[in-house]
Amino acid sequence: MKYPIPATFYALPNGKVYKIFLDAGEEVFFEKAMTIIKSGFNFECEVLTTNEVSLTIIDSKRERDVAIEISRNNKNNQDMATKNAFQKLILNFNLEKPNA
Repeated sequence: MKYPIPATFYALPNGKVYKIFLDAGEEVFFEKAMTIIKSGFNFECEVLTTNEVSLTIIDSKRERDVAIEISRNNKNNQDMATKNAFQKLILNFNLEKPNA
């Protein structure tokens, strides 16, 4: 993994917490993700009961989600689908208007 971003993963069935790293894929996404973290936000992910993957940015101070992206959890293309959703989450997040 070339561009690891720390995240919290909540596992089924009981939400057990794991610290993991998500791959930002490219330096431009890595740099923005690190800026997001340094600004007081964190990344979280979980596999939903629908078998989709939820990727979120949370406001650490207020403990609430401020951005979300859902990805299909396709066994044949799981890594690419999740990476694309993660990059979209990072790219679309506006630090100046985190709730927009």
